[in-house]
Amino acid sequence: MKSPLIFIMAIVITACVGCKKMQVAEVNTAISIEESANMIAGALSSSTNGLNTLATDVTNCSFKLYKNSVGCGAIISDSISRQSAPGSATTFNFTSKIVSTVNCNTNNQYQSVSSAAAFKGQYYGLKLSSQGNGSANTTVTGLGDAAPAFIVNGQLKNMCGFKMNADTTRKGTISINIGLTNLTIAKSTATVPATITAGTATASVTGNSPKGAFLFEGKLTFNGFNDATLVISKETYTINLATGAVAKR
Repeated sequence: MKSPLIFIMAIVITACVGCKKMQVAEVNTAISIEESANMIAGALSSSTNGLNTLATDVTNCSFKLYKNSVGCGAIISDSISRQSAPGSATTFNFTSKIVSTVNCNTNNQYQSVSSAAAFKGQYYGLKLSSQGNGSANTTVTGLGDAAPAFIVNGQLKNMCGFKMNADTTRKGTISINIGLTNLTIAKSTATVPATITAGTATASVTGNSPKGAFLFEGKLTFNGFNDATLVISKETYTINLATGAVAKR
């Protein structure tokens, strides 16, 4: 018969080994929830030429086409280059092309403008650096003079490489997918960095790194005043759409 003491020691050693494995796995998590929130903020903020800027470009192109088009199906193509201002905390350099088309109803009345945007570039922030390309497919309504705001629906996709600046071993590739529902932009602010006053979006971050693959999914609510709320993996964050700053609630 085996000694009871030896049996107990075997259990203790097994338990300790299990604890160590759990600790290592937690330390080596590929990407944290907060880091994924910063990735989404990078796809949104004006400081990184994200959605807050793209929404301005799309609505401006749509409104210009709506006002100047010669008929249903009219198309306009715009090319845009942007760089961050000297001395900015976050620097970026992007080029984009937006192709917009007038959509009409069955009575040949202007109804909306659909846009296909493609962009590429890079940004270097305090917490995250990223380089790659992306696309957006949107439909803009509220173009008539009587409508108080532009309404944008559609999808934004980013595919890029990333690096967390605090730990350069935390790097890899990511795909960010943001689905927009009734993004509302006040017309009085459409010619400057957009004031997104309302709307919601789904957001997902899928990626690979030397420390493993990862997937995070969440929901965004746009509150106005350059503020958005992100709920992701049961955590809640506030994102500043101007600066890209992320704060946990």
